[in-house]
Amino acid sequence: MPRTLRLFTVLVVCMVWAGTVHASEVSSALVRAASLARSGSISAAVRILPKPEAVTIADVEPARRAASAIRKDRPDLALRLALRCAELDPEDRDALWLAGDIWRKHPEVDGFTPAQAARLPGKASLFETNSSTGVPRASIWTIAVNEPVAATDSRSGTPLDRLTLVYVEQNGVMRIRFQIRHDAATDADLAQRMGRIAGLVAEASDRLLKYTNRARYPVAVRLSRSGTAGAEQWANAITFGRVDVPRTPLEWARQMAHEWGHASLAGLTGYTEPEAWTNGDTGERVYLSTLHDWGWLRDWDPSIDAKAYLDSRVLAPVRRWAQTGPVPALVRSRGADGYEHAVGAALYVRAVYGPWILARTLDRMRGNRLEGFLESLKAVLVETPNAVAMRPKDITGPVPICIPTEGLHTLEGRNVRVNGRSVSRPVTLKAGWPRVDWQGEMKIRRMADGSRRVP
Repeated sequence: MPRTLRLFTVLVVCMVWAGTVHASEVSSALVRAASLARSGSISAAVRILPKPEAVTIADVEPARRAASAIRKDRPDLALRLALRCAELDPEDRDALWLAGDIWRKHPEVDGFTPAQAARLPGKASLFETNSSTGVPRASIWTIAVNEPVAATDSRSGTPLDRLTLVYVEQNGVMRIRFQIRHDAATDADLAQRMGRIAGLVAEASDRLLKYTNRARYPVAVRLSRSGTAGAEQWANAITFGRVDVPRTPLEWARQMAHEWGHASLAGLTGYTEPEAWTNGDTGERVYLSTLHDWGWLRDWDPSIDAKAYLDSRVLAPVRRWAQTGPVPALVRSRGADGYEHAVGAALYVRAVYGPWILARTLDRMRGNRLEGFLESLKAVLVETPNAVAMRPKDITGPVPICIPTEGLHTLEGRNVRVNGRSVSRPVTLKAGWPRVDWQGEMKIRRMADGSRRVP
């Protein structure tokens, strides 16, 4: 049966089933929207445009025309409409061509389902984490675009004409995270592999930082065979140089997490070494340790052994901070010792108060110095009366905790001791970092006076 006749037959069947031979309300709205768009009234067209999921087989033709009419101004809606048409009629070559053309020209567009993504002109691959650790599963999609996409690295001038897109699946919908460009077809496997670790790092940061995440999706990632064997973040792009030079899986992951720290976190700056900003190192250590704890690092590459890295780069700075708390000379230092003290402060806050308190502290601090970070922590704790202090991992004895304001406090936990003395009732604490010993978790609440707690 000819395609046109087949569509006509399906259309008639649908209308008979509906008990009417009149155009559906959806089709009528699509026709009006297309007419408005062609006359330049894009806003008015979008206001009356039906949702793609409301489109049925009877609405395919007007839906495709509406998608074509709005594609220039609203490629996001146009792509979803075109994909819906192709989903309803897999043999609709016009809809398939339209969806593919919009997607190639606007790779930043997302919001479609994995089933719809299978109709795009690219090679799709799904990577999922193991949920046995109790952490909700992460689903990372990579789609390698079939045809070369002309592009050049603006900084090096290197041609980067291959494109792999990275999505995170959320509630059955694909959300764009990265656009990976590379300059050799032979690096397609590396692009897929780096897309997966990039997607995992981004998903971890979204879950940890929530609305404080400073990254702007999609982020450009460039895999270049020129330059030096390293990585750098600039504006909304991350560039890996000399990708033909071998790295261990842990080093690839470390470089990605480091540059993602620069992209996603507020940071401290003004340091002379090892680099000016601390957010790269902070993000690297927070994200890699999180991926390790959630089992995602081994899901990505079972050969990775991160124990030595975590001991020296994460646990050791936390132990140092547990021994000293904020050291005035190191807080002021702009050298390597001050830099490491600042990174250690962030890691310690994350270890004791959790990643959300760290994220809020970084997000609301004034200035970019450690002094501002510590003041911001006080403000966040004042605003979070239900904050819980966790015992830092593998550390025994008393450790410093932040008391924002002087006053009467209750410390609710097991075997609580303040400055060596057992505490079982409210105690007056000065603002600062007293040393407290406890087991497990401890709730710290400041009371308004001797008999009433602050709400």
